[in-house]
Amino acid sequence: MSVPDPVTIAVTGSIVLSGANQVAKQAQDFLAAATGHPGESLGTILGNMTHRRIRNAEGIMSRAHFTLLNIGVTAKEMPLKIIHPLLEAASLEEDPELQELWVNLLANAADPRQENIVYPSFILMAKELTAREAKLLDALHALLLENVLSPYKPVE
Repeated sequence: MSVPDPVTIAVTGSIVLSGANQVAKQAQDFLAAATGHPGESLGTILGNMTHRRIRNAEGIMSRAHFTLLNIGVTAKEMPLKIIHPLLEAASLEEDPELQELWVNLLANAADPRQENIVYPSFILMAKELTAREAKLLDALHALLLENVLSPYKPVE
């Protein structure tokens, strides 16, 4: 049985460690560029991303709360399978038009009158929508309501 050479082990270990450090630095540089924070540490970048998500979620929750207050109701407790994925998805949204979708979804889910039940599948679908698709769905909904609520008038 041969005894490993300590110099070879030290050099090989140093090369592996150097390669791992280089990969970690490249990953940090990529994340910094992708998030618009070049030159910042990984901890700072991740902290900024978390702060943005918290700010988004707080704004959406605040506006949903005021929506309910404006109609004279207080939010009810929601099932965890609704509130958790809803806030998780809403916290990622930075587009103001799509944030409004999340505000309305959250307000409907918290409405104790339960006139518009929010199912978990609504959250999954809303996560995939672009602002343009949301506008299209709003327009289709308005058209449907107009045609259902107004008397049918045949085209002459």
